[in-house]
Amino acid sequence: MAESVFNPHSHRTERAQRDVQRSRWHRTDASVPGCLRILVVDDNEDSADSLVMLLRIEGHAARAAYSGLSAIRIAVDWCPQAIVQDIAMPGMTGYDVARTLRQWPGTTGALLIALSGSEERKRSKEAGFDHHLVKPVDFEEIRRLLSRLIPEPDHAIPKASAA
Repeated sequence: MAESVFNPHSHRTERAQRDVQRSRWHRTDASVPGCLRILVVDDNEDSADSLVMLLRIEGHAARAAYSGLSAIRIAVDWCPQAIVQDIAMPGMTGYDVARTLRQWPGTTGALLIALSGSEERKRSKEAGFDHHLVKPVDFEEIRRLLSRLIPEPDHAIPKASAA
């Protein structure tokens, strides 16, 4: 029996399409130094939107997804550098999303941060998460983890070329 491969474009749910469209309305230019592309995934829309707002205030390009399917669709199209993912979601859990994203070339190297109401760190690691934070999460902890992705500015003084 052949193993089936999940194709995020083959399932077009109304909510997933709405989430993708809604996420495109906001700043997504991560070409500014220190600006990261960050996807926030949570079925609690207020929670996801609040974290996106904080990340944008920090200068990042952030998008929200409210289901596992929409998270995969946005991630495959946008290739975020970091994904902050709620674990307990209806349908596809955060574990399912993480395992799927680790298989896609554009997201295999993304920083995956699990958000959960419990200490399930071992299961998070097995699914492919880099870090596991327990709710309520201190934004400073998220900021600290994301800062590892931002390269240090090169303060070296350029040498004058011999003319």
